[in-house]
Amino acid sequence: MRRLLAVALVVIGLGGIGLGILGATVWAPATERSATVTLEDPGAAVVIDPGVLYVGGHEGTLTVTGASDVSLVPATPGDIEAYLGTAHYTRVTGVPDWSTLATEDVQPTGDPTVPAPTGADLWPTVMTSASPSKTPIADLWELDGGADPAQPYRALLVMTDGTQPGAQTITVTWPVEATNAWVPYATAIGALLAVLGLILFVLDFSSRRARRRQAAEELEEEAAAREAAVAPPVSGRRRRELTAEESAAAAVAATEPAEPSTATGRHRALTDADIAEHARPAADVSGGTTVGADTTGPIAPITDDHTRPITPIADDATRPLTRIPDDATRPIPAVADDPEAPGAEDRTEPIARIEDEAPRPPRTTDDHDPEEHPHR
Repeated sequence: MRRLLAVALVVIGLGGIGLGILGATVWAPATERSATVTLEDPGAAVVIDPGVLYVGGHEGTLTVTGASDVSLVPATPGDIEAYLGTAHYTRVTGVPDWSTLATEDVQPTGDPTVPAPTGADLWPTVMTSASPSKTPIADLWELDGGADPAQPYRALLVMTDGTQPGAQTITVTWPVEATNAWVPYATAIGALLAVLGLILFVLDFSSRRARRRQAAEELEEEAAAREAAVAPPVSGRRRRELTAEESAAAAVAATEPAEPSTATGRHRALTDADIAEHARPAADVSGGTTVGADTTGPIAPITDDHTRPITPIADDATRPLTRIPDDATRPIPAVADDPEAPGAEDRTEPIARIEDEAPRPPRTTDDHDPEEHPHR
């Protein structure tokens, strides 16, 4: 919305500036105004009444078009009327509007010709130039005395050679200083709106850029959060907290009594081996007959530090083992399938066994007798 408003303000502002430029150039009022009259049958001369040339100011141009060279004679109205006599001529009496000169036809049936002004010594000033003749109004103003005239304004006699019409067209042009009053306001308002639009556009661009940066940061934070959900990182502060917690837990554990625990892994394997060692029955070296299969000693419990205390065997705790004679290879009669059959008990022979008078405690390695237990 802000961008649309900025664009609208810039467009309207540029439009206002454009209107101001057009109002000062193409639509500007005319810098001059001209009053013109076209004469079809003016007679031998044309007389412009005093003061008509200065209606629009003392600046401007008088343009006269004739059939031949044009002569301008400033003189008093009485002198001009005496010079023309009964001739036919035309008077320019005023400016009814800024585009037209008012005229009056004098003595339309009079003499169509008059003597040429250039051949008479009656006029102190005669200005002659080729057609079309252009005379600055300021020069005529000076001839009339300027701002402080010594006499009333004079009339102006316009003629050619006296035999042809005095003039075909007469145009008086005055400069004007006119401007469109709304041009400065349109330009100023347009410039102000354009500047405001540019400011809004810059603000919108900055805010959009900030939002994009914030969105990118949020995406990064979400990605970091997803990674933290899988493997949460431990910051330096959290690591110090965890270390402090572990130290406190270790201190508490050190003050509590140790509890027996079951060994696992490598220590479990060593325990099994020790159990097998203690549970292995004694065998006769020569004959290999197993004796005392149930003579297993007690096994000390394993502590938390995975060490098994070994109970030493007293030096006098040894007892001789009953040995089976070397000739004890007599076969044992088979037992009848029916234990109640007569003579079944007579066909059996008792087997000597070792009396377990007392459980044999485990012996230390120092009391080991290689001759007594050659299999170790």
